Amino acid sequence: MYSMTGFGRASFETSEAQIHIEVKSYNAKNLDIYMQLPSELSSFEQDIRGQITQQFTRGKFDIRIVFVSSASNLILQDKATHLLATLSEQLKSIDIQLQVSIRELQTLGFLVGVDGASLEEPLMSTLKKALDDLRLFRSAEGQKHEESLRSDLLTIERALSIVESKHEEASVLIKNRLLETIAVYQLDALVNEQRLLEEVSYYIIKNSIKEEIVRLHSHIKACYELFSLESPIGRRLDFLAQEMSREANTIASKSEHMEIKQASLSIKEAIDSIREQGRNIE
Repeated sequence: MYSMTGFGRASFETSEAQIHIEVKSYNAKNLDIYMQLPSELSSFEQDIRGQITQQFTRGKFDIRIVFVSSASNLILQDKATHLLATLSEQLKSIDIQLQVSIRELQTLGFLVGVDGASLEEPLMSTLKKALDDLRLFRSAEGQKHEESLRSDLLTIERALSIVESKHEEASVLIKNRLLETIAVYQLDALVNEQRLLEEVSYYIIKNSIKEEIVRLHSHIKACYELFSLESPIGRRLDFLAQEMSREANTIASKSEHMEIKQASLSIKEAIDSIREQGRNIE
């Protein structure tokens, strides 16, 4: 299980150049990639996107890549030379001296350095290290989510056991209440006894929560099975949480037994926690 929240970084350094990569990821419904690339590495944008789409299926990714070339490898472009000379002369006329750093010249695109093709191997290997670092982070966060999800499922199981233990008692209460109503209004004098018993039985069956209990157990089992999968489980977990929420709401609406209502409330709170965490799981 992997969280969609994570951070990874890696660097490559030689006497000629430096590459620093930082990758941040956040929860998102789909896969969204945003990059800050220096001009020297812009030709590799699609390759970088390809690496991410191969390894991840969901999340918003912010990638920042910094490239620094050794000053000995930098060449000032002709147009920049003319522009800076003109600007320097204009500033001298008002007693201001032009001072520009190498980093500022690189930012402006006035300096060209190492041939971009020679950067492919170090760039992609550094990116791989950063993404590996990110995946480790997401895995650690995913383990925390799993522990919390297991706790929520245990809460649901405990509350569901209360519902099961009180289900028959709730059915008897419904039956007795109906029979009392029939006696008070003397409905048995208007309709034959067999017909009344059939209607009472029908009402009890209609308000039975046995099917909801069975389905909830099935959904809980399916959630546990997801934890053993290596593939992304976020969307499936969200679907199961929606189904469990539907069953819990039905139990609460059908039953008038106070303990069952309280137990169903605990179930719904745990399900809400599962859904909230599911939004941050890949």
